[in-house]
Amino acid sequence: MEVNLSHGYDHDVETIINHFFNIDKIIEKNRSLGCKNLEVEHCERQGSSGKIRISRDIAPSSEVPSTLKAFQKERNRVTQTEHWITKADGSYFCEYKVEIEGVPAELNGQMHVVPQGDSAINNVSLSIKCKIPLLGKVISGFIANDSRLQMEAEYEIIKQQLIAD
Repeated sequence: MEVNLSHGYDHDVETIINHFFNIDKIIEKNRSLGCKNLEVEHCERQGSSGKIRISRDIAPSSEVPSTLKAFQKERNRVTQTEHWITKADGSYFCEYKVEIEGVPAELNGQMHVVPQGDSAINNVSLSIKCKIPLLGKVISGFIANDSRLQMEAEYEIIKQQLIAD
């Protein structure tokens, strides 16, 4: 299952990337999203690359199907690891992995922050795979829908943060 989103910003690429690597903004954003037990395990840029790794407890954004209640807690521990590189064209590319504790699914994605004059677009994709017979499609579908809702909520908070700066 795939999720593909495009998030436009009225700020340049450097401003967006600096924002993504700002620990205070990461904490503020996750608190606004209702995350609990946030740990910023790694957040560093060196030269043309960078890494962010955060863990937090997240509640689902939508109603959990009854067939998935065995996998879903009130909040699941989610760890996201991002590996960023600067491209020759001035864009930033990220490969990321999301681990949801206790959920038998593999989540891998990419982000590509591309300059658009004085603004930028972040093209986000996420691939969800679950190899459990019968329930795999239900699990992947729920995670895809929930991820889309979470990513859109995160995008709205980032836009508000950027305006406030």
